[in-house]
Amino acid sequence: MIRKISVLIGILLFAGMLIIFELFNYNFYLKDYFKKSEEISYQLNSLKKEEYKLKFLILKSTFYLYENNDAVMDEINKIDKMLEKLKNNSFFKNEFPSSYKKFSVYSKFYAMKKNDIYRFFTYSSIIKNATIYLDKILSSSINVFGDNKEFLQKEIWTIGNVLITKNSFDKSFLENLNINYFKNIQFKQKQKERIKNVLLENLLLFKNTFSKYSFYLKKIQNSKSLYYLNLVYKTYFFEKNKNIKNLNLLFYFIIFVLLGGIAIVSFLLYLINKEHSDLEKSLITDSLTGLGNREKFNIDIKKYKNPVLYLINIDKFKHFNDIYGSEIGDKILKKVADILKNNFNCKNKNVYRFGSDDFGILCEEEIDYQKILDFFKNHPLKIDGKIFNIRVSIGISKEFPLIETADIALKKVKQNSRITSLVYDKNCSLLQNYKENLKKSEILQNAIANDLIIPVFQPIFNNKTLEICKYEVLARIKKDNELLSIYPFLKIAKENKVYKEITKAIYLKAYDVFKEKNAEFSLNLSIDDLLEDETLDLIDTLFKNKNFAKRCTFELLESEAIEDYEIVRDFIKKMKKIGVKFGIDDFGSGYSNFEHILNLEIDYLKIDGSLIKHLENKNTRIIVRTINLFAKKMNILTIAEFVSNEKIFEYVKKFGINCSQGFYLSKPLEKI
Repeated sequence: MIRKISVLIGILLFAGMLIIFELFNYNFYLKDYFKKSEEISYQLNSLKKEEYKLKFLILKSTFYLYENNDAVMDEINKIDKMLEKLKNNSFFKNEFPSSYKKFSVYSKFYAMKKNDIYRFFTYSSIIKNATIYLDKILSSSINVFGDNKEFLQKEIWTIGNVLITKNSFDKSFLENLNINYFKNIQFKQKQKERIKNVLLENLLLFKNTFSKYSFYLKKIQNSKSLYYLNLVYKTYFFEKNKNIKNLNLLFYFIIFVLLGGIAIVSFLLYLINKEHSDLEKSLITDSLTGLGNREKFNIDIKKYKNPVLYLINIDKFKHFNDIYGSEIGDKILKKVADILKNNFNCKNKNVYRFGSDDFGILCEEEIDYQKILDFFKNHPLKIDGKIFNIRVSIGISKEFPLIETADIALKKVKQNSRITSLVYDKNCSLLQNYKENLKKSEILQNAIANDLIIPVFQPIFNNKTLEICKYEVLARIKKDNELLSIYPFLKIAKENKVYKEITKAIYLKAYDVFKEKNAEFSLNLSIDDLLEDETLDLIDTLFKNKNFAKRCTFELLESEAIEDYEIVRDFIKKMKKIGVKFGIDDFGSGYSNFEHILNLEIDYLKIDGSLIKHLENKNTRIIVRTINLFAKKMNILTIAEFVSNEKIFEYVKKFGINCSQGFYLSKPLEKI
């Protein structure tokens, strides 16, 4: 019996030692597995960042004339080294075969992209050299061809088209390079002939190269390498989770074996359990700040009877990231997390980071959230020797679902610059506003889909002759035999990215009305239109009709035009060459920059209705007279809008304003 027990003890001791040995191996393997897999995660993420950086550097090299390609080549070499490192990673290849296979596909697409980059830089060098030479030639020509204005004008116009083509990638400007003119003209003076020949050679070089140059740039930008890299990234995490599950199965098997083992095995089991606990904790913890994440919030909320959520957002956090970089941005987030965690105490307090720059404080009771606003206002953050003045906005809710309702309140705060916090109330207009916006979106989408956006025409009268001098084309939505003003739908249109469809519909229908009429007319034009290539292409097409162009006035909204002065100025110069006139709409409603108005060479100032309808006020009359006097001295015509009654009309005429429009004179007409 003793012998049997001794044998059993010996077997148990041997089994225990074997189990201990296997547990040590398992523990070592587990640590090594997570270390290597995290390294692969880091390399894939870094590779994605470098791909985006490469894309940026190529664009930078494209738009900056004197930018060399060294940074791009360094970036390519960097990516090549990263690719080689991953390619030779046996752990990656063996443990994640599906990801590695997709990585090979990505490598092929990247190789094709790299070849395209080399080809692109070949043509880019030619384009840049030609452009630089043309600039130098133009400088020389100003003195040499001072006696030949026709040649000099064509040279300036041609080089201008080259620069526009390079920066806009619009090949249509290549048709205006006057190649035949420069081929045919001859000069007896050797210097002029030499400059002309160099000009012609560089123009031909630019023209013959540009198609391949733009082709390869487009091919690079449309490369599928990033798509396949993202696919590698997703597949990798799927395989990683699958492998972790398999490791868990192995772990539970070892636990089962340990049930018949010895005390030391129990100790090792504790160590392994701890590692798994850390892994589970990472799933509900924000890795940057150490706060709970949304998953942790969903777990915690079940324990609260009367929860209150304070959703806190850092105002303009993107600006800090863009200006100072993501490293400083991360430090700001960690500082804010510490402040929220260590201050503003309340019952059952939990602090979360829901994503990006959104934080949440969950309490069982209400707190004085003004203290949060005041704290950040009065305590600038000091990071790496720099001072950052942080401001926050807060959405508060006690209504389920908490995050969604608090987010509605926060969005309302962001829309109103006068408030910094708001409590969600299911009985207030917050939810109603969202419903109304949804209804507006449906009306607008239906109008676009069924061609129900139509123009109306409000006459503008000459104040001396009382005759109609022009019509302003206004947009309306036709709904149930009723015409709705487009104004309440404009914000929704911009948010839904369909604003250009409104402009397109009105411009096309205005063209049909005025292309064969002699009437003058004006069209509204916003900075959104000037930033939309499709709208600019439509304008180029319609305004090839010179009679249409000469009778058109574009009305620019003052605040938008001033914000993007350079864009507006270049557009005005281009369109004035074909006879289009320009006016500033709602002048006096915002920050009226008289200097910009002069530089834009405006033909009309339309004095804002908020001033005109209050002309009975003495101070308002002074403002309107000042605007009108300024316009007269600058030979700019003035139009008073919102002329709603006889008394206002008499003031307008008395001040010498040139034209008027408003319901007193005429409502918008469906037909001219």
